[in-house]
Amino acid sequence: MSEAPATVEGQQPTGGPLLLVVCTGNICRSPMAERLLKAAFDAAEPDPALRVRVASAGTSALTGAPMEPEAADAVRRAGGDPTGHEATYLTSTLIREAALVLTAARDHRGAVVRLVPAAVRRTFTLPEAARLLEAVGDQVQGDRVAERLVSAASILAGARGRVMPKEPGDDDVLDPYRRGPKEWATSEEQVTQAVRAIVGALVPSGRALTTR
Repeated sequence: MSEAPATVEGQQPTGGPLLLVVCTGNICRSPMAERLLKAAFDAAEPDPALRVRVASAGTSALTGAPMEPEAADAVRRAGGDPTGHEATYLTSTLIREAALVLTAARDHRGAVVRLVPAAVRRTFTLPEAARLLEAVGDQVQGDRVAERLVSAASILAGARGRVMPKEPGDDDVLDPYRRGPKEWATSEEQVTQAVRAIVGALVPSGRALTTR
């Protein structure tokens, strides 16, 4: 792919393929999904050199900022580790490197494709990818998570539009930033439900996420 790694541009990437998660500020939705996916993928792959790399970035990132406390708490509740997160700005380099790009909402999906038009076939919102994988996940092939990720990206591209949401907004994860407990709970549930479906397709025997 491109010359950049999952987190620091200008270095050579190591490990397996990259899954990139995108939201706006990279302090709420995308790091929640990133850390939960990473926890499940790492648990399923004993060889660090073969693990899927999971990164997140924001279209208007608060560069260097930590995860919001509510997001960090949500990650801990679901068995992930929120420590050490620093918000990162979305770049075309990250997009080009990613085998699959998952976004919090449709506007982020559009932002990704505007930066790298060729990424349209491998960019989906989190709920969209979850919905499609629940329908076609049995077609995903491979014995390792990394292999299954690459397979899933190809299958998702062909499945888009075959299973439509009840409402267009169902493909978005609610933005909880600077909102109340109700909105945070909704956003957390949307993220964890999507992650469960994605993990279920990519890691059939992977560790289950806990519920709130």
